[in-house]
Amino acid sequence: MCRGKRGFTLLEVLVVAFLSVLGMVILVSVLVPTFRVAARGNQSVELQQMGAVAVQKLMADLDRTPVTGLVLPDQDSPRPSLALHRLSGVTAQGERQWDDRLVLYVWERQSGRLLRKEWPPEPPALSIAIDPSRPLQPSGQEVDRIAGSSNSTERPLALHVTSFELSSSSASELTLPLVLKLVLEQPLGGGESASLELTRKIYLRNES
Repeated sequence: MCRGKRGFTLLEVLVVAFLSVLGMVILVSVLVPTFRVAARGNQSVELQQMGAVAVQKLMADLDRTPVTGLVLPDQDSPRPSLALHRLSGVTAQGERQWDDRLVLYVWERQSGRLLRKEWPPEPPALSIAIDPSRPLQPSGQEVDRIAGSSNSTERPLALHVTSFELSSSSASELTLPLVLKLVLEQPLGGGESASLELTRKIYLRNES
């Protein structure tokens, strides 16, 4: 007569369970770091793309802006903002013409966004006006009012911005080259983060 099939003993069940748990632990220990590396790589690529687009746009605007059309960001403001009054061309008499609007790059420190906007259009309504025959240099308070108002021209350029600076080598006067610094940092969890720092030396066009 054939003997009936024997069931698993308690010891065999425990061994199988232990091996299964051990296999899961090993699998997780291998996959989790792999996923983290992949996530860090993906976020690094995303930050690089955002940073490159923002710097490219800013450099294009700066290329049309002499020193007299520039107001540097105030790092003590909750929205450090770079204000640019660009050149639009030259008249038949050889005189420079200035654009009919200001361009602002606004770093919203709390949200981590870097925005590009133009003024006008309103809001806000200000007592200053654009004169195409000369550059407009708004005060810090006026720049803050424009930066704190939303209009139809506002566009986000980058997220996760932790630093946005355009500084001069001299604290007392605006001297060239200026130094642009843009830092983006995104938390990944587990105390890790993906970060990107971009720096550029800026030589503005001459006044003459």
